[in-house]
Amino acid sequence: DRILQQPSDALPLKFVKGGPHENALKGALRGVEQRVRGHVIQSTKVLPVGLFLVPIVFETGKPGVCLIVDESSENSGAKHADDQDTGLLTLLDDQMEYVVRYTPEGIIWFVNDTYCRAVGKAREELIGHPFKPLVSKEEAQRISTHLKSLTPQYPVGTIEYRAVMANGESRYLRWQDRALFNNRNEPVGYNSCGMDITDHVVVSQKLKKTQETLEESILNRTEDLRGINRQLYEEIARREKTEEQLQLTQFAMDNAGDMIFW
Repeated sequence: DRILQQPSDALPLKFVKGGPHENALKGALRGVEQRVRGHVIQSTKVLPVGLFLVPIVFETGKPGVCLIVDESSENSGAKHADDQDTGLLTLLDDQMEYVVRYTPEGIIWFVNDTYCRAVGKAREELIGHPFKPLVSKEEAQRISTHLKSLTPQYPVGTIEYRAVMANGESRYLRWQDRALFNNRNEPVGYNSCGMDITDHVVVSQKLKKTQETLEESILNRTEDLRGINRQLYEEIARREKTEEQLQLTQFAMDNAGDMIFW
């Protein structure tokens, strides 16, 4: 009763000072799981523990944090986990690709700055809301089928589709989705990394069109050459026939018994 409905800083625990640990709660609220070291205060004792801050979404749609205190993790590599998590949030925000993490129901619990800029919305406007790219009905059904096809044996899949971005421009996107499962093989969320491939698609389309035009030109030119060749063969045959007739006439004249004048 002394803990419920109280500010989080009233809890009988403290984060280890220094580094990114002081921003652990803020990082978890932004959607990234945090593992840091801390201390639990028990009357006159101060126990070193591992603190796990897991992002969650409340029924109201607002983001929250589940705090797990693990007394055994402090002596089993928690410091190493802290070092690995250092700068993770900044790293994700610096990515040129989109990073979106969401629940099996499609509720976003983390997005990086790159995706926020692409859709023209603040992080707070996206977290706690459904991840629904602006696509056609057919594409939405294809995306749903794609996600359902991910299994514990094959948890990673790639899909490409066309979506409308914040500025109203239609862009081609490629997403690599990884399904996350618990120990009962039930889906607990998705990690999706996407990138804009519009330039690649446009170049491919132009190249295909150029290739089709070239093939059509080659076919037309080939047909023209066939026509010319037919005329050439006919002319050769006509001249050979004429030459043969002239040779027969010349032979007849040369071997005639009488004198002949033309």
